Amino acid sequence: MYFAEENERLKKIVRRIAERSPAEVTPRPVDALVYSVVRASSPERVLELGAYEGTTSLYIAQGLVDEENGKLVAVEVDGSSAKGARKHVEEAGVADRVEVVVEDSRDYVPTLDGVFDLVFVSTPPGQHAADYENVRRLLAEGGFLCIDNADRSEAVERARDDGLDVLEFDDWSFALAQN
Repeated sequence: MYFAEENERLKKIVRRIAERSPAEVTPRPVDALVYSVVRASSPERVLELGAYEGTTSLYIAQGLVDEENGKLVAVEVDGSSAKGARKHVEEAGVADRVEVVVEDSRDYVPTLDGVFDLVFVSTPPGQHAADYENVRRLLAEGGFLCIDNADRSEAVERARDDGLDVLEFDDWSFALAQN
């Protein structure tokens, strides 16, 4: 198994996203960690909230391809960013594993049924608490919850209060919880 950060095809796409992005988009250790969680857990269903241009979606989907298992639902509120995410997953050759949904996660997630083995929350930190409340019922027993920008997130404390095992990576402002 290779590590996702060594995947030159993904790095090339992420560099191109970064060149035209007003936000800070770079290959990050968080993406490699999420890829590793996907490889280790081989999830059947993954939910990503706040897909932006699809940077993390690429790493999640590549992990699903490498595991020959699972599908990702990537939710992005901004239509232009969602269009970019679709383009990037197609370019990376992982589009068959990804559905990109253009909608506010706070409206979309309550309409979902079933469980997800992995949920990645990367919406604005002020929205994390609402997103956590919506995804909590969807998180499979033993499933993983990843929270980006965790140092400003109420969702981390709510996960602890709900009895989830939470591991924080302060240098990356990231938290990983297991149900």
